[in-house]
Amino acid sequence: MRTLQPEDAGYEQETSGFNLAIAHRPDVVVPAESAEDVIAAVRHAADAGLPVAVMGAGHAPGLPAEGGLLITTRRMNGVTIDATARTARVEGGARWADVIGPASEHGLAALSGSSPGVGVVGYTLGGGIGLMSRTYGFAADRVRALEVVTADGRLRQVDADQEADLFWALRGGKVTLGVVTSMTFDLLPQASVFAGSLIYPGDAARQVFAAYLDWTRGLTEETTTSVALLRPPGAPPVVAVRVVHTGADGDRVVAPMRAAAPVLADDLRDMPYRDTHLVYNDPEGPMPSWGRGVLLDDVDVDAVLAAADESLVIVEIRHLGGAMAHDAGNAVGWRDAAYCLSTHTIASPEGAKAGDTLMSVAGPRPAPVNFLGLTGDALREQLRGAWQPETVRRLAEIRRAYDPSGVFRFGHPVE
Repeated sequence: MRTLQPEDAGYEQETSGFNLAIAHRPDVVVPAESAEDVIAAVRHAADAGLPVAVMGAGHAPGLPAEGGLLITTRRMNGVTIDATARTARVEGGARWADVIGPASEHGLAALSGSSPGVGVVGYTLGGGIGLMSRTYGFAADRVRALEVVTADGRLRQVDADQEADLFWALRGGKVTLGVVTSMTFDLLPQASVFAGSLIYPGDAARQVFAAYLDWTRGLTEETTTSVALLRPPGAPPVVAVRVVHTGADGDRVVAPMRAAAPVLADDLRDMPYRDTHLVYNDPEGPMPSWGRGVLLDDVDVDAVLAAADESLVIVEIRHLGGAMAHDAGNAVGWRDAAYCLSTHTIASPEGAKAGDTLMSVAGPRPAPVNFLGLTGDALREQLRGAWQPETVRRLAEIRRAYDPSGVFRFGHPVE
């Protein structure tokens, strides 16, 4: 087991993730390369009385590690595709880019999100709203098994028959219950999709957002979409409608949005699933970013756009429902929501204030845990509302059972 301390070369790089606005300052870092390294790190922390944090790709904020021991899993990125069983087994630090290409060679697809650089495990433990989720559900719904190192330093085999409470909590709870060293999940027989985006001028925002809401109310589970007001730095604002359609006759399905307002660009087409990173074109490099989200049953377009301050780079509405509304026997919360409103911007006090204002106008219902985008006391408060009250109570009970001393107190602890 290799360790790094603050004075060591490589410490700064090892503690830095994708979101540069989150600063981890642990007393010691363990760059894990295997489950054995993780076991050794957790046992070392227990002996030394150190709390433990975990970081994979580092997109999600959570509670940053101040002191204690940080385990980084980015080197644990092995992927095994079982084409016959239609499953993928990934190590704890794998990213979606490590899965999508190998799966596509067998005509299979994963329930990945908009960015291939996001870590598979962290995304999935938070539920995982993906490009095809209205068709196939949350990514957490498709998990078959996990291997987890818990606070006692044990590597546990977790599935529906073994450690059933832990299996329930890890799929959608994103509770700090241990370190996932591997995860096995379903792949889908979806070699290609009808996908892409429609781009409109920014001054058509109200027209497009209103048309989008009307359109989505009649969509089937085959179509997963979002609409966003985008203000790229140094460029005029635009509105983007993103579409991933898993069925036939995609051109007919999107016809109402093609007619909703003048279109600046239209790249909707049939594409292999491995190319779906082009739908959102998310940034690939690290950056300091800030984001928030809330769930909505309906959207007041005028209120949202009026509160969408110019310091917010992205104001986005994702259409939920479909297969995401089906109970899968896990901890994913609030499956009845119709939309998720989220904001993203370069981290700054102005952006944070503008985002808070927009969230308060839109409504008080917290978003899924992957969209909370908060740290500190604000995150602790929002975590209490990220699931139904009975789910929060069960998550807290399971956390106390597996980690009674609070070894894993960073990340997203539910108390």
